[in-house]
Amino acid sequence: MRDIGARELPNRRAALGALLVGGAGAVSIGGFLFARDVIGPERLTAGRIVDRLQAVGGRFPGFRRNHAKGLAVAR
Repeated sequence: MRDIGARELPNRRAALGALLVGGAGAVSIGGFLFARDVIGPERLTAGRIVDRLQAVGGRFPGFRRNHAKGLAVAR
């Protein structure tokens, strides 16, 4: 009778290690591509935030845009 569990453990560790290294590499590459605006959503601006909030919440005559609903901050 053979002890299969002892033999599979190093192979499982190697596979998990390779998966971890590959995943870290993919996350790193994705982060660089996102930072360079190669991938990801269109750039978010303060005007786009307020336009969307106004479209969802409606207009409030007599108030500046979005001040009746709170404060929006964007860089």
